Amino acid sequence: MKRIVGLPIFFCASLALAHQPVMDMAPRWSGGYGFQTRYESVISDRLELDGRTTGNPLGLRSDSQIQWLEGVYTFHKSVRVTFKLPYEDRHKRLLRDGEVRNAQASGLGDLILAVPLKRYRNFMTHTDNLAFNPSVTLPTGNTGGDVALGRGTVDYGLSVSYAREAIQTFGLWDFWTKLHTKGADGKIKGNIIGFDMNIGIYPYQNSLKEFSSLLFWGTHIRRQLKDKLTGGALDGNTGGRWIEMAPIFVVLYKNLAFRIEAYFPVYRKFNGTQLVSDYSFQTGIGITFPSLTPF
Repeated sequence: MKRIVGLPIFFCASLALAHQPVMDMAPRWSGGYGFQTRYESVISDRLELDGRTTGNPLGLRSDSQIQWLEGVYTFHKSVRVTFKLPYEDRHKRLLRDGEVRNAQASGLGDLILAVPLKRYRNFMTHTDNLAFNPSVTLPTGNTGGDVALGRGTVDYGLSVSYAREAIQTFGLWDFWTKLHTKGADGKIKGNIIGFDMNIGIYPYQNSLKEFSSLLFWGTHIRRQLKDKLTGGALDGNTGGRWIEMAPIFVVLYKNLAFRIEAYFPVYRKFNGTQLVSDYSFQTGIGITFPSLTPF
């Protein structure tokens, strides 16, 4: 059983990369800015061995509740900066030095900064944009104790995305990668390659009241390499491939946005023995200045 110590929880980390503040619909005007708070809940209490469910007699689990504060400022409609800062409350039941322990930690996680560069085009029936999004993760989270909230590293990310919005439809396609460096524990977390897709419709719009709703389907595809231990050896209980999907509902009212979503795995193949979750749940509320609505 010692081979399952320090099992990674993938879904918590992956979803943090999937959002482009605020509500994927940042202000497009010079001087525009906005903020979003997003609550994320991930409970991992099942063990999988090489992609198959196995017993969990010790009751190992990880419970992560994360409150994200996210913001955006647009210097120009094609140039903006964003930040994502998590406050995390983590509870774990883990195996350490041959005995089961309950551990808990609360506090700030690692800060993510990005500089999305977008090129917009306007047509008679729709608008679209192509974006190049470099990012950096800074070590603002605590790395000590049984439950670390940060990695103690400077990590790098890059994504290329395309978004299209018409009167009744909306779509976002995003290819991205995240590159990790050596952490405070001497490990190098496996690099991640991902693809995100959100496709949806506006089922209701009222331009006079500046109110609309957005219903769409989200898809995440991930591949993560194995972690490297001190000396360059690979950790066989890390890394893998997975796909998750979610119904997502957003309400837009004037410059406010409300969002709810729940992601469920449809395919996963993790290496070795790892703790996994059956779903993750998120809610959020955001505000932008000037108006966020599509009218």
